[in-house]
Amino acid sequence: SELGMINTPYFSAGYYYNYLLQTETFPTTWTRKGGVPTVVANNAIAPTMIAAAETIAGGTSSDGGIGQYVTSAVKGTWTFSVWLKSTTTPANTEIYLKIMAVNTNATTTIATSTVLINPNWTRYSVTMSDSSTHTRKWVEINNGTNQIVAWGAQLEPLPTPSVYSGALTTTAVTSLTG
Repeated sequence: SELGMINTPYFSAGYYYNYLLQTETFPTTWTRKGGVPTVVANNAIAPTMIAAAETIAGGTSSDGGIGQYVTSAVKGTWTFSVWLKSTTTPANTEIYLKIMAVNTNATTTIATSTVLINPNWTRYSVTMSDSSTHTRKWVEINNGTNQIVAWGAQLEPLPTPSVYSGALTTTAVTSLTG
């Protein structure tokens, strides 16, 4: 945790940003890909101990997952983070987190992180440094053919995840001091 921040799923304090929309409601503004049939809303217990987490079904191919475009041409270092857990025990599930800078549907910069998620809630992240000209960013949770549970996604112009800030509106940006 950064100096001056307290960051847990139960309590957070400090500076935060979130450029994503509906960060705790993945069936809404998130796009399914790779044959992911459904994202079931509020059917799992989130790290906050309430039924607010989403089950993301496995896709029909290795590129199955969900993602979201964000309109932002801001260059620099960006971090995408999300709380995840697998639905199988005790095996770990390999997934990919991705963040891309996109200009007129052509990717200019891409960062991908392979993570092994387990049955315990953990916040995972991927960071991208970008100096290219672009108009949007794309973030993605690629779970392939594996079913997983997700809660609390965040995209911010920082080198590491900061205090989690849920964005429950349909317009970005959340940027405040908690």
